Amino acid sequence: MPFSAMLTSIAEVLAPAGTSLTWVDPQFLLDAGQTGASLPLWYAGDEDEALMNTASPAAAISAGLALRPLAQSILDVASAEPVTGFLEPHEESRLLSAWH
Repeated sequence: MPFSAMLTSIAEVLAPAGTSLTWVDPQFLLDAGQTGASLPLWYAGDEDEALMNTASPAAAISAGLALRPLAQSILDVASAEPVTGFLEPHEESRLLSAWH
């Protein structure tokens, strides 16, 4: 699954109605002082962490892994994990204004 599709799925399940995703250049975010701590799931310019995008579940599936709907996993994680590492709304607005 492409990273963009995963984020879109998360937004569809958890984000307020009318939410849209905006793709920005990673260097813009790094220059603005953002890190993986402020933007969960972002690799923050670390190419070693970007390698996770090449992982294949083929071996796990062949060993019997049963896949479930992504929305179910999203809801399970959201209900079990404390919300940490996100941009405050004013910071998000500031970054989006600077980007646009």
